[in-house]
Amino acid sequence: MVAFRAIDASGNYNDCMVSVVVQDKIGPTITCPADRTVACDFAYDINNLAKDFGTAEVKDNCAVPDPIETRSVNLNSCRIGTITRTFTARDAGGRTATCTQTITFRPDVSQIYYGPTAAEWPRDTMVQGCGNPTAAQFLPAALGSPVLSDGACSLVGAQYEDQSFSFNNPTSPACFKILRKWTVIDWCQPLEEGGYATWTHTQEIKVVDNIAPSVAQLAPTVSADTYDAECASGEITLTSQGADVCTTVLRSSYKIDLENDGDFDYSSPVSNSNTINASGSYPVGKHRIVYTYEDKCGNVTSREQLFNIVNKKAPTAIVLQGLAISLMKISEGEGMAEIWATDFDPERKSSHPCGYTILLSFTPVTVNALGQMVGTPNLVFDCDQLGPQPVTIYVAALTPAGDVVQTSVNTFIDVQDNNNICPPSGRKLSVNGSLATEDQRMLENANVALLGSELTRITDVNGNFDFNNMDNGGTYTVSPEKNDDHLNGVSTLDLVMMQRHILGLEKLKTPYKLIAADVNNTSNGFTNNKSWRFVDKSYNFIDATNAQGEAFPEVYNINNLSTDMKTDFVAVKTGDVNGNVVTNLNDENLESRSSNSVLLSTNNVEFTAGQQIVVPINVAQTDNMSGMQFTVEFDSEKLALTSVDPAAMNVNDQNFGFANIHNGILTVSWNDAKSIQFAGNTTLFN
Repeated sequence: MVAFRAIDASGNYNDCMVSVVVQDKIGPTITCPADRTVACDFAYDINNLAKDFGTAEVKDNCAVPDPIETRSVNLNSCRIGTITRTFTARDAGGRTATCTQTITFRPDVSQIYYGPTAAEWPRDTMVQGCGNPTAAQFLPAALGSPVLSDGACSLVGAQYEDQSFSFNNPTSPACFKILRKWTVIDWCQPLEEGGYATWTHTQEIKVVDNIAPSVAQLAPTVSADTYDAECASGEITLTSQGADVCTTVLRSSYKIDLENDGDFDYSSPVSNSNTINASGSYPVGKHRIVYTYEDKCGNVTSREQLFNIVNKKAPTAIVLQGLAISLMKISEGEGMAEIWATDFDPERKSSHPCGYTILLSFTPVTVNALGQMVGTPNLVFDCDQLGPQPVTIYVAALTPAGDVVQTSVNTFIDVQDNNNICPPSGRKLSVNGSLATEDQRMLENANVALLGSELTRITDVNGNFDFNNMDNGGTYTVSPEKNDDHLNGVSTLDLVMMQRHILGLEKLKTPYKLIAADVNNTSNGFTNNKSWRFVDKSYNFIDATNAQGEAFPEVYNINNLSTDMKTDFVAVKTGDVNGNVVTNLNDENLESRSSNSVLLSTNNVEFTAGQQIVVPINVAQTDNMSGMQFTVEFDSEKLALTSVDPAAMNVNDQNFGFANIHNGILTVSWNDAKSIQFAGNTTLFN
């Protein structure tokens, strides 16, 4: 409160009280330190900028307040930019004053990055290597990067981009070249037109591969045999395998030099493969193949191999079936005759389809150390070898590969003493004969053994056999045998005739048919039998109506051979009582039947998958039958046989052959001792 008093001249006064409010109407003043520009690498303490850049000065008419500092940092990663310091003073009356200081950071001339020097760029280089250009051995870690000598005011980075160029040329100084373009950028140097300062350099990397591909070991020569009757060509396997330390898949090709005459007759296309397969058909002869592999650097490896297509078809032998020679006197009681193997082919008709040289010999032909065929070209006979002498003629040919191919033919030489040179004791004897059925059909390819010797003969197409040059006084047994082709001549008609004989309806008329009917050889109590049996032709049966029960002679015994012997046998085919067996290549015997055919029929039906159908086998017209055999064929991919059921004909599984049922073939054989009449359209079985 403030008291006021007014006093007049007389000393009179009066007082009053006034309430006074004291106010400060003058705000503070503040002065900032001057703006500063420093290098970008200037070291400072962001929490104590006053140390390096000063502080603000405040004045006030009353109490002086302390300034309050705030700051705004606008520096990039290159440490270029500003720090703005804002100072504020506030007096007790709430009046404020503000000022700012700007500190600018920028590089000086010495701190600006001008890019790598020539020495700092990676150098051009040549390396020994191969494979993928992106392999580790070709990367900057192995071949260098730019040296980035940037400072605190720079932010420098480097990147590269590769271009690879292959040189598939053996004369090229490199397998492939890498052009590595380096780009160095300083992110602290923006350009007015946009972007940043960059520097480029191309590093040249040459990759050299001098290692050629390898080829798996090849046999020097390979051969293939052919039996082509035209002597034209043959199949052979020709393969090789290549590999390379650098190239995964090689370029490969091959060339063929037919007849190995130095001129290539075929060159294959180039393919991308490590395997060459030139297998195929080539002409008969000696040839050469060259396999070639090339890697991606142009290194080439070739390997050659000889190959032979050898025709090993045996020569065609055309020789005389027997020759006669007469002994010539060389001294009293001694005679001699010489014969050559070529005498059996007087017109030289024996040949080989390839035109190989032919050699005739009495012994198998071999090859000597000089590569020549050797054999026995001639034989000499004397008085100890009178009569037919079996010989073998070997017709041989020498292939270009040095192999002998040969054919042998059995023939004979009839050594004769037309001039009576030899003494009687020196003469040899012959045991011969023939095998024929009772109706005089000659049996071929039967084996005849002359027991008492080690000799065997195979009957010829005329059923003849001949053992010549046998000693006087010898003891022998002639034993014929043939045990093959058991079903030859056996049919349903034979079964009918056997049954009719057993039932007395129609007897078998000859002893040989009775022996043929004795299929299981019951006279011996033995359930198995041979395909053929033989009876001494001169034997007279004791009881021709029971011939199978007799111990008839099946061999011919010779005691003290003193003259040429002829021993004939009747050949009996087991199971064939109607005589339809085929005995030799010229035999065209056909089985005769009571009628040519019986017409069978069935119904034409439609069916669906999975449906079970019944197929009746009907006789089309009324007929009398004692037996029949036929074949039913069906599509085994659409139908499957589940059962066969009898109807008018009494049949079971033994009347059917199921061996080829998987191929849709069912064979049928039925017989009855008595003739049965079946009416037309009768179902025989289903």
